[in-house]
Amino acid sequence: MKILFSVPALLLLLTAGSADTEEFLISYWQGPPPNEKGFAEIAEANFNVAMSGGGKRALDLAEKNGLKVLLQDRRITARNFHEEGFEKDLDAVVADYADHPALWGYFVTDEPNAAQFENLGAINRHLLKKDPKHTPFINLFPTYASQEQLGNPTYEEHVASFIQTVEPRLLSYDHYALVGDGMRPDYFENMEIIRRQALKNKIPFNFILLSVPHFSYRNPTEADLRWQVNTALAYGARGIMYFTYSSLPDDEHYKGWGDAIIARDGSRTAKYEHVKRINGELKRLAPTLVRLTSTVVYHTPPLPRGTTAFPDGDLVVHVRGGEFVVGHFRSEQGERYTMFVNRSPRVAADAVIAFSREVRLEELDRTTGKEQPIALRKETSGLVWEVHFEPGQGRLVKVSPNP
Repeated sequence: MKILFSVPALLLLLTAGSADTEEFLISYWQGPPPNEKGFAEIAEANFNVAMSGGGKRALDLAEKNGLKVLLQDRRITARNFHEEGFEKDLDAVVADYADHPALWGYFVTDEPNAAQFENLGAINRHLLKKDPKHTPFINLFPTYASQEQLGNPTYEEHVASFIQTVEPRLLSYDHYALVGDGMRPDYFENMEIIRRQALKNKIPFNFILLSVPHFSYRNPTEADLRWQVNTALAYGARGIMYFTYSSLPDDEHYKGWGDAIIARDGSRTAKYEHVKRINGELKRLAPTLVRLTSTVVYHTPPLPRGTTAFPDGDLVVHVRGGEFVVGHFRSEQGERYTMFVNRSPRVAADAVIAFSREVRLEELDRTTGKEQPIALRKETSGLVWEVHFEPGQGRLVKVSPNP
C-alpha cells in the first residue's frame, strides 16, 4: 500500500493524469521535479509517461523529450461536487492543460475509500465531459487492504462498486508482492479480480509494481521486476507503473527505505538499467499488446490462491519443467496469441510445452517486436515446443492453424 503524504508532498509526488487507452502506459510513482536532466533520464529509461507536477513546465519538458505527462493539479480535488465552485475549478484545469500535446491525463486520487466514490464519480464524469481525450487517473487499494480502508465488505465488491459509481476509463491498482524471501499469497488472486472486473466492464487495467525496498519488502532484482511485469502482461494489463522511480528523502518518515531506480544522491542505481531494458522490450511488444483481449488465464500446479488449472481440451495440453502462468488472447481480427511466463522469479526453467492441435508458432522478439518462427518437435502425441525460460521471463507467441 502507498505511504501517506502531506498535501504539498502529494502534489509533487503523485502529479499524474491519464492517457489515450490505446497506448500502453509505462510510468512510475514519485519522480523528479520537472527539469532537463530528470526528464531526459526518464525518456532514456524508456518510460513514455512522466508522473509529474509543475504544470506547463512539465508538459513542455515532456514534449521536448518525447514523453507525456500524468498531471496533478490541486484544483481537481479542491471541492466536493456539492460545493460552489466545483465545476469552475475543473473547467479551469481543463482550460490550462487540455490542448497541450504532451498531456496524458489528470491525476485524481490514490487508494480511495468507498465513501469517496460518489465525489470521484462526479469529478471523473465532468473532466471527461469537458475533455474526452484525456483520462482521469484513480488508483485502487490491493487485496490486502482492510475492510476499514476499503469501506466495502470484500475486495471484489470494492472494485465493482468503484466501477459502477465512478465509471472510470482506466482501472488501476497496486500490489507489492515481494515480501522477504517470498511472495504474498494473494498476488494472483488480486490480478484475477482486477482482470475479471476489467473484462466485464470493457475497460483496460493498469498495474503498479514494487521497485523500492521498504518495510518488509525486499530490494527487487531484475528477475523480480520482470516477474511482476510479465505476470501482469499474462493477465492482460495495458499499463505498468513502478513504485517508485526516485528514492524518498532520508528522514524520519522513510527511515529504513532503500534506494529506488534513482538513488537519493541523484545517481542511477543498478535498477535503472534493469528497468531501461524491461521498458524497452515493453515498447516493442506494445503495438501488439494493445490489440489483444485476454480470453483466459491458466496456471500449472501448485495453483496459487484464486487461480485456475488447465482444463481438458485446451490448446495447450501441458507445460512441464517448472511453474508457469499462461494467458490466452485474441485480436479483433481473430488472431490468437498466448503469453507463457515462468512463475518463479528465482529459478530458471526448461519447459516442455505440448499442443493438442497442429499449430504454427511465432514468438514476438522483444528486441525487434517482429514475429519469429518457432521450431516444434513432432511426437506421436502431438507437437512439442522445448524452450528455456530465465526466472520471471515471459514469451508472447502468435498461435496459428498449421496449413
